[in-house]
Amino acid sequence: MGFGETTQFGAAEDYTDKKASKSIVSKNIERFYLSFFDMRSATVKNTNRFYEYFLIKKEDKCLYHCEGGTNSNIPSDRRLESEVFGELQGLIEDNNLAAFNGHSKRDTALGARMTLKVDYSSKESIFIYCEGSSATFPFGFSVSVFSDFLEACDEKGEKIEDISEIYVVCPCCKEKVYIGKAWCGNCGADIKQR
Repeated sequence: MGFGETTQFGAAEDYTDKKASKSIVSKNIERFYLSFFDMRSATVKNTNRFYEYFLIKKEDKCLYHCEGGTNSNIPSDRRLESEVFGELQGLIEDNNLAAFNGHSKRDTALGARMTLKVDYSSKESIFIYCEGSSATFPFGFSVSVFSDFLEACDEKGEKIEDISEIYVVCPCCKEKVYIGKAWCGNCGADIKQR
C-alpha cells in the first residue's frame, strides 16, 4: 500500500516477517511474554478478557507476573523454580511455536488481540502478533495451551512480598513498571533493565 491508500474494510493486513527463523537452536529461555484480549469469550459474570503474563529468568529463579485472567486484574507476582522454563520450552517444542515466528497480521474486526514473545539466552527470539478476527491467527496455533500453563503457574511458588524484586521505577514519571516491560505504560519512556 502506498501513501493515502486504505485497506478494504475487513481485509487482513499481513506484516509477517518472511525472513524470521522457523527454528530455534537454544533451549534456554530468558524471558517469555504473552498478552491477549478475547472479546468472544466474555460472559455476563466476567467481562474482563484481558490477560498478560511475564516469566523472566533472574539468577537461578523464575519471576512470574500475571494480570487479568482468573486473577480479575489483581496482579500476581511469584517466585518460581527455574525448572518452569524447561516445562515451557517443552510446550514450545511440542506445539512447534518456532514455525509461527514472525507472524504478524491484523484486520478491522473486533474479537481478539495477541502478542507472544520468547527471548533466548542465544539472542534468538520468537515473535507472534495477531489483531482482529480469528483469521489473523496462524492456522494450527492455540493460545490456550500457553495460557493454561501460565494460569497453573499462579498456584506455584512463593508470593513475592518485596515488589522491588519485580518492579523498577520509571525514571520519567516514577510509576512502578514490571521488569519484563521495555517501556512505561504510563508515559511511554524506555525502561532500562537492571
